[in-house]
Amino acid sequence: MVQYNTSNGTSSQQHTLLLRKVGQTTPAVRPTVSPANQPVTPGVPFGLTVAWPDAARGERYLGFVEYGDGSRP
Repeated sequence: MVQYNTSNGTSSQQHTLLLRKVGQTTPAVRPTVSPANQPVTPGVPFGLTVAWPDAARGERYLGFVEYGDGSRP
């Protein structure tokens, strides 16, 4: 971790480090994205919703949305 900047008069900052193991196993909770597919136009905003319907309150989950060119499922 690199400390970029601190407040005047301080030389350190408390932080929390969270580690996640990302792999090829089946996720404990599978997120949903809707719509699953949609046509888009470069430069034109679009919307989507990501949800973890089976996620347990208070647990932390890591996910990402990958944007492709439509050539892969």
